[in-house]
Amino acid sequence: MNAGACPFRLLTDGRKIRQGMQPKHIALQRQIASLAKWFSELAGRLAQVATDLEGARTLPPEALVRELDEARREFSALCAGVLDAARAFSLPEAQTATITSLSQLEQLMMAVSEAADAEEKRAMLAEAREAAFAVFDRILRMTHLDDPKFPALIACQAKARDIGRAIADSTSLDVDVQRTAWADAVRPFSDLLTMVEGRESVNDDSWIVLEDNVAKAFGRPLAVAATRSRLLIRKI
Repeated sequence: MNAGACPFRLLTDGRKIRQGMQPKHIALQRQIASLAKWFSELAGRLAQVATDLEGARTLPPEALVRELDEARREFSALCAGVLDAARAFSLPEAQTATITSLSQLEQLMMAVSEAADAEEKRAMLAEAREAAFAVFDRILRMTHLDDPKFPALIACQAKARDIGRAIADSTSLDVDVQRTAWADAVRPFSDLLTMVEGRESVNDDSWIVLEDNVAKAFGRPLAVAATRSRLLIRKI
């Protein structure tokens, strides 16, 4: 690996994950809720049918029988959809599940929802990682025009590598905590990049803040080098 190479890179496209399984599992949840309501209504009517059948020996209306068949078909189709979703997440329950009741279907759907939520969190964190890595990648390609071994820059790049590895190795799914922590860790590096690449768009007051932030994070020599335009980003 050369000195400017970024040692941490993700292969997961979080956006594709969120646009794929998330809407599907939410739609399944809504269909199950609708089916549960339908089953509840049918239960009330069937209770009356049972009373009529036992008392007056009256058979259930043909319309109700047809509706029961329709409910059974809807249930079977929904079972297939939930099982497909469970297999997509490689849930072990999907390999042995025999669903014969709405309660069983709801339990499997709960497992699918939990897996989808975890996947959603991983996708959001993947995007946050990529944003951090994009900053670190440019930091690692930064060089000093007069001194290729400028100590303050080398120390800054070493810190970028360490933080990048910590972010890459993180297994926590606490999205809010992780993204906030990563943003705080990346901010001084972003400030340095702004000083190096975006000086034309920064006013004097903002520049003073940037310079102070960089000096606090990496030392005054690096902030001075950025102010004096002695730093640049090597092209790939």
